[in-house]
Amino acid sequence: MRPEPRRASGLFLLLQNIAMKNKVALLIILTAVFLGCSPKNLHTSKNKSGQDTREMTQASVLSLHNKKFKWMVGGKMDSLENILHPDLLYIHSNGWTETKADLLSNLKNGKLQYHNVHIKESQVRVSGNTAIVTGKGVFSVSLEGKQSEFPLYYTEVYVLDNGTNRLISRHACRWQP
Repeated sequence: MRPEPRRASGLFLLLQNIAMKNKVALLIILTAVFLGCSPKNLHTSKNKSGQDTREMTQASVLSLHNKKFKWMVGGKMDSLENILHPDLLYIHSNGWTETKADLLSNLKNGKLQYHNVHIKESQVRVSGNTAIVTGKGVFSVSLEGKQSEFPLYYTEVYVLDNGTNRLISRHACRWQP
């Protein structure tokens, strides 16, 4: 007596159908299945013992983004230093660029002072261990003692680095209110 043929599973039929139509799509699906990709895996980091440490979520990045401005206005250099990536490039609306060391030094010595930051809108997009914040706000600052107010669009890039979200890039340009 011959064994009864096994029926193909739904997943197998789906993959077979995709393979017939688009080999690239099949390759992507199989790679994702093989690597065990899921939203949870894409947004977590593991410490040395393999335990999940911190997720990079829209809420966590937005919270850090807002705290960063408060720390800049309030002069909280220790807090600020901890969330700035060593490779930070901070680009101001006038083209002036600062590294992490430059920014911290200029804030500490008073060359650059943030008096008020009023964020009008901001949005976070997360992809893997990277988050991009785009926003619009009014920045009241002093540069070398000269106080100014700038309406700015800005883009900030945060990366998950050793379990901590860190700002690695910032660029701003002016907008007309």
